[in-house]
Amino acid sequence: MAGWVQADVINIHAGGAYNDKKSAIKRLKNNINRLPKGVRTLLTLENDDRVYTPKELLPVCQEINIPFVYDVHHHRCLPDGMDEEEVTEFAIDTWNREPLFHVSSPIEGWQGRNPRKHHDYVAISDFPKFWLNFDLTVEVEAKAKEKAVLKLKNELKLQQFSGRIPA
Repeated sequence: MAGWVQADVINIHAGGAYNDKKSAIKRLKNNINRLPKGVRTLLTLENDDRVYTPKELLPVCQEINIPFVYDVHHHRCLPDGMDEEEVTEFAIDTWNREPLFHVSSPIEGWQGRNPRKHHDYVAISDFPKFWLNFDLTVEVEAKAKEKAVLKLKNELKLQQFSGRIPA
């Protein structure tokens, strides 16, 4: 199906831990290694907001040679002691083409009841300013879809022009 739509990435989350992350990760690696080469060349792993952190998945990606999609919102929901710049550098190193990263904002803000739920738009303060130093594809995960992408793009241009990108 990826071929039909000319997708260059098949992005997945690692899945469940089933009360034993070590065994679950071993099964994940074994199953990925069983995939046909054409599928493996498109496959990426992404950190999630409930089970698997960048710290847990980056070694998997490095070991089985598949790219890591860094979702900074998920990382903020499920921190692991690694800072965003460190994860960014490690994630970029897993790619042999332009990296794909994800960004979003919580609908109720970071102090809301459930910061996992995505907002219609991305707050410019949630976009890691140091990402501007890299050639990345940044996927905006927001309910307003293309409107959210255009709004963030325009805000980033204005901030870059004025030199004021919030931390």
